[in-house]
Amino acid sequence: MAGHYLMEIRAQQAQGPYALVGACFGATVAYEMARQLLAAGEVVAFLGLIAPTDRGGSEAGEPLVRTPRAVRRAAALANLVQERLNVYRRDMQGQSLGERLRYLVRKVQSLSTTATQPHGLKGAGRELNQLEVYRANLQALDSYVRLPLTGPLVAFEILETEPSGPEVAEVANRSGIDWQDYWQGPLPIHVTAGKDSGDMLAGAHAAGVARVLNERLRIAFEQSVNAASAAPARQTDASA
Repeated sequence: MAGHYLMEIRAQQAQGPYALVGACFGATVAYEMARQLLAAGEVVAFLGLIAPTDRGGSEAGEPLVRTPRAVRRAAALANLVQERLNVYRRDMQGQSLGERLRYLVRKVQSLSTTATQPHGLKGAGRELNQLEVYRANLQALDSYVRLPLTGPLVAFEILETEPSGPEVAEVANRSGIDWQDYWQGPLPIHVTAGKDSGDMLAGAHAAGVARVLNERLRIAFEQSVNAASAAPARQTDASA
C-alpha cells in the first residue's frame, strides 16, 4: 500500500519536501511511506500519526496464506449476521415473550421487503466489503515489520486522544510503542479531544485536530525551507 500510494503522490510531486498524515491503521501506512521516502533520500517535512495502532509484527516472516474469496465472503457474512443478532439481543432485553416475537416478525418483514427491492441488499454488500477490508488490514498489520526512520525528517509528531481515567499516567506511553526506538529526534505528542482516531476526526473534535496540524505543518515547512536555504552556505564555508 505504501509503495502504491507513493507512486501516486510522486506522479503529482516528484520531489520533497513531503507531508504525510495517517490515522489508526493509516498511521502505519504513513509511517512506512515516510521510511521509504527517507531511504530514497527525499526530505519529509512532516510525519503525523493520529492515534496510531500498536498492532504489528506478530506474524512477520510467516508465509502468507491466501484465502479464497468465497471463504472470505462467508466469514464476513458470518460476522455480519453475528453483529446483527447481538443488536437484536440487546434490543429485546427486558421485553416480554410476546414483545420479542413481534420484534422478530417486524425484522423478518423488513428484511423480506428489502430483499425484493431493486438494489435492496446493496447496503449489506457494502458492509461485507468493509468487513473484508478490515480483516485484510489486520493481516497486513500482523505481517508488517516496523523499521527505524533515518534521513532528512524535519518533524515527526503524534496526536493522541485525551487520557480517560486515572490509570493513564503518561500520554507518551499510551500507544504501547516506544517511538524513540524508531526515531532519535524530537517527538512532540499532542493531546486532542476524542475517544479514538474516528472520534478525533469527527464533528467538533476535528477542528481541534485541524488547528494542531495547521500550526505544526506551518512550523515544519518553515524549518525545511530554512534548512534548504542554509545548505549552500554551509557548503561554501566548508570549501573556504
